[in-house]
Formats: sequence, structure tokens, C-alpha cells
Amino acid sequence: MYSALWMPRLIEINAGRYGVIGITFAMLTWLIVVGFCVVVVAVISAELGGAARPKRGR
Repeated sequence: MYSALWMPRLIEINAGRYGVIGITFAMLTWLIVVGFCVVVVAVISAELGGAARPKRGR
């Protein structure tokens, strides 16, 4: 929901300043942030959910 409010404005600003490459940078930034959030949520979920840890040793 946040990206629906933030991304159109960011794309408009970057397109006005830098052209097509500005749109690319805005989309790339958005994808990196979303990917980071997915990883963080997965790690927190695994820790709180009591996921089995791999056994070390031989």
C-alpha cells in the first residue's frame, strides 16, 4: 500500500530530472527495498516460529 502512494511521485520526479534512466533507478530502488523487506520478514518468521536448525557435525 505504501508503494502505491510513494512510487508514482518518485517516478514522476525522477523522470522529470533524469528521463528514462530515472524511472529505471526508481524501480530498481523499489525492488531492492521490497526484496530486503521480504528477507527480513522471513528471518523474523523463522526465528519466532521455531524453525528447526540444521545439525552441525559429522
